[in-house]
Amino acid sequence: QRDSKLPAEQFQIPSHASAHYPIYTATLRHRRGIDSLGLLLIQQRVFEFDMMFRDIWVFASVVAFLVSSKHGVEAWGKDGHQIVANIAYQRLSPATQDAVKDILRREDGTYGDDDATAGSPLASVASWADKVRFTKAYHWTTPLHYIDIRDDEVTGGCPCEPPPPKGEAQVHSTPCYFIYERDCVDDFCAAGAISNYTTQISNGIHNTTMSQKHLRGNGLTQNRNRVSLMFVTHFVGDIHQPLHSSRSSDKGGNTFHVTFDNQQLMSKPFVDRTGKSHSQWNLHSVWDEAIIDKAMAELYQDSREAFEGDLLDKINDGDYAEDVSKWLVCADGRDKTCTSQWAEESFTDALEWAYRNTDGSEVVDGSHLDSDYYSTRLEVVKRRLAAAGVRLAASIEASLTTASPIDTNPLDIIQITI
Repeated sequence: QRDSKLPAEQFQIPSHASAHYPIYTATLRHRRGIDSLGLLLIQQRVFEFDMMFRDIWVFASVVAFLVSSKHGVEAWGKDGHQIVANIAYQRLSPATQDAVKDILRREDGTYGDDDATAGSPLASVASWADKVRFTKAYHWTTPLHYIDIRDDEVTGGCPCEPPPPKGEAQVHSTPCYFIYERDCVDDFCAAGAISNYTTQISNGIHNTTMSQKHLRGNGLTQNRNRVSLMFVTHFVGDIHQPLHSSRSSDKGGNTFHVTFDNQQLMSKPFVDRTGKSHSQWNLHSVWDEAIIDKAMAELYQDSREAFEGDLLDKINDGDYAEDVSKWLVCADGRDKTCTSQWAEESFTDALEWAYRNTDGSEVVDGSHLDSDYYSTRLEVVKRRLAAAGVRLAASIEASLTTASPIDTNPLDIIQITI
């Protein structure tokens, strides 16, 4: 769940984190004809993040609370992220499934903490990115989970109606769109993070020379690939949740407390990223969890497997078969054009479906979301979960089987150590 942004200085990337998310500033650039993604290969000191995370887990009391509670900070919630990951895994080629297993397998032979119930190696790590952002080592990653569309900079804001088809003239006259330069400064948002980490996977697999030169050993390369794949698995799910690409003024619906399904209070507390516990639904948590939970209870016998099985049937030869070709038109997570398109789709859905109540009015603090809101929004949720799974599979397949299309000649990049 999102809340108000912390001061910018709290998100300065520590030196041990920079190998996973390079700092993009003009002072770091010494390059010839490489675009900003070329800076992804700036390598700094590398920590064994995953091992460190497992060592400090016992000290992260708020994370322990999340593990014991169904409600947490995950976009889509744990079930939603696992649905996305399992759809993706089922669509991977056998060779790529094996490669994913090799990347994610830990020293003890496990993949994550949910191997027994997750359904796939990808699903077992699908919520890892949310868990670790409560640790000191990864707290800086919090803004990478979402995109704040700066409606506070738009005269009149962004009302709850879909914007007209995007075009150059309309971008300048009606800036209620995802504008990368404004809403993802220095690539520090979900769209930039997906491109970053998917490219790092691709380079880690295909650019042996770079890996040997800058990462000083296959062990560190393997760990970087694992961390990058876990982030990609999660962030692709995040960016397809409409309120993770939404208005900054209400922090993705987090400031709107609502009644859902005739209930104000959740069955279990919801803990935000600061560790603060909430007992009342807000608009963001309804889209993260409530709609999926209600559908699972009423339509799928409380079975996540049945929910994702239904979506897979729709993708393979059912209602979504024609949509799949559209979702795959731009499905390479290494390409910021594609991740920007995914963000734009989510923002359009947020304006048309999340922020608008069934009577056409704006959802505001204190609004009641009735059964019609649930029933008419469920299909939007299903399609976004399905699209996320399809695109996650395509992105992983591309990153593991083809070299990055981005020109990233390490000779043109300064190696920075802070």
